[in-house]
Amino acid sequence: MNSHSHKLENLMCRIRTIMLLLFMILLPFQVFANVSVNQVLCENKINPMGVNLKEIAFSWEIYSTGFDVAQIAYHRVVASSKDKLNADDYDVYNTDLVKSLQSIRTMYNGKELQPGTSYYWKVRIWDNQNRISAWSDVQTFPIRLCKSIVVIQDKKPSSVAGLLSFLIFW
Repeated sequence: MNSHSHKLENLMCRIRTIMLLLFMILLPFQVFANVSVNQVLCENKINPMGVNLKEIAFSWEIYSTGFDVAQIAYHRVVASSKDKLNADDYDVYNTDLVKSLQSIRTMYNGKELQPGTSYYWKVRIWDNQNRISAWSDVQTFPIRLCKSIVVIQDKKPSSVAGLLSFLIFW
């Protein structure tokens, strides 16, 4: 065996050893990877001050310490109090398991919500490696009292009122 061939074989052996070490180091991260739900939003806000009754949208981000992780399903629940939510008493809404990749603007389609009432919600997901996340932190969203705000502006410059706002209540 010539010197050049021996050096090449030695180099290949070192590369295989390094690859094996990297595989052994990274494998536990994939096998024991966690998946969690972060940045939980209602109407693109964390605990918004008030939401409209129509088309309430929920969103969340997925975090994992593993590689190539994606959501394949979710379970979102809503309750009338934080205590009920934490006691698994989902008296307002329970999606059960929803097979979906969607985690942005998933729509509420449960029973009618009441103006002036606060609701509590959380979500968990299943990933493409069949791991279930823990429940997200509990979030809240109060329903606004009014249907809409109508703004009427007096076009007369001498007007003391200038700008009047009227609330149209339910």
